[in-house]
Amino acid sequence: MLGAIFERFVKESPISVVVRGLMERVFAPETINRIFEQNASSQYTRELLFSSIVELTLFYVSGERKML
Repeated sequence: MLGAIFERFVKESPISVVVRGLMERVFAPETINRIFEQNASSQYTRELLFSSIVELTLFYVSGERKML
């Protein structure tokens, strides 16, 4: 049901699957944007959402993308 590759990760590295799921839940764009809107005093969003910045930062911090 979940796919052979995912099943392999679950068997061989379950902590990776749990951490990835947790990160997707905690850093969900809707959650990040809601927190930003609730706490922003003079900051604003026009074309770039705060969640987009968080997502880009997470790509680099987690090593999914190399810095240019």
